[in-house]
Amino acid sequence: YRKKKTFKTMRLLLNDVALNTIWSGEQTDVRSIKDSFQFADRLYAITPFMRDYHRKRWGMAVADKVLCPLSELIEFKKQRRIRLSLSDILFLGKDWNRKGLVDFIKMANAFPSLQFHVVGSGDPSRFTQLIENGNILFYGVLSGDVLIDSIEKCDLHFLPSRAEGLPRGYIEALANGLP
Repeated sequence: YRKKKTFKTMRLLLNDVALNTIWSGEQTDVRSIKDSFQFADRLYAITPFMRDYHRKRWGMAVADKVLCPLSELIEFKKQRRIRLSLSDILFLGKDWNRKGLVDFIKMANAFPSLQFHVVGSGDPSRFTQLIENGNILFYGVLSGDVLIDSIEKCDLHFLPSRAEGLPRGYIEALANGLP
């Protein structure tokens, strides 16, 4: 019996911010982090920075080659869009604490004439007390045409994350022409 060769892509930068939000309240050590990637024969990062960071910080055996998961973009279309005004700003992502939803809400409070849209998994009730204006809409998880429509209706994607490698939300927004 021969074991099948497997690989895993590392899509998250495992820095202190990510560790505090992903494993909040749990004891985290280098061994548990490294062990979570040991089931695969090869480990690929999705950016050169992530590859070098994980090698240096965690001593992980990350392959030299970088793999970008562009296969996720098949349903998205490339289009050039020119916006002459700014009215709708999109936050797209899950793990709202790590991705900086509080900072997004602060920006919405500072610009009450703009409309802010939050797409992704999370509990809006945890953040509603921070909202000073009625200019933030929460949509929950969207996919397919509904997600594409929400991206097309916005003028700017803003994700003030403090711990990212190459987030899917950025890829989806850029693939659909949203800066």
